[in-house]
Amino acid sequence: VEGSNTISYYAADNAGNKTVVNAYTVIADGTAPVTVLIYDKELIVYDNQNYADYSVKYKLTSIDQLSGVKAVYVSIDNADYTVYAGEDITFNAAGTHVIRYYAVDNVLNQEAVKTFTVITPLPDKTAPVTVINPVGYVYDAGNGVIYAGASLKIQLTAEDILGQNEGYASGVDYTEY
Repeated sequence: VEGSNTISYYAADNAGNKTVVNAYTVIADGTAPVTVLIYDKELIVYDNQNYADYSVKYKLTSIDQLSGVKAVYVSIDNADYTVYAGEDITFNAAGTHVIRYYAVDNVLNQEAVKTFTVITPLPDKTAPVTVINPVGYVYDAGNGVIYAGASLKIQLTAEDILGQNEGYASGVDYTEY
């Protein structure tokens, strides 16, 4: 039975001599620790994926109600597992980042591996702005009608601007007309 268990014991010989009753108490722990990942800033969820800027700090915390946590293990971006010592986990490069972690208690119950995935930086969700600039003389007749001579040239300029809650502007890929 999980929790505190006491076994009382003694011995007797064939002549009727008995030892004193002794007690042996054992706390049975069959439950693995529970580890959670916490972060210090709100993440953006977009298309069912977590996005964060580079300044977000991640930490692991683990509890075990009976024997206590012996160690927490972490693997960052598919590196080998190492003992987690409580340091902040941060990401300074763009891309998809994976934190895998689990804990073991003092009687070697092991938690199942948990996985957390985040993409840095925040997504670019704002379309670029395209401006058309006529180069040469044009006549605006009103009602959306513009007249131009045969030598008119058109210049298209596109700019990708940073939107609200975005970590970066991804840049203009192409402009078509």
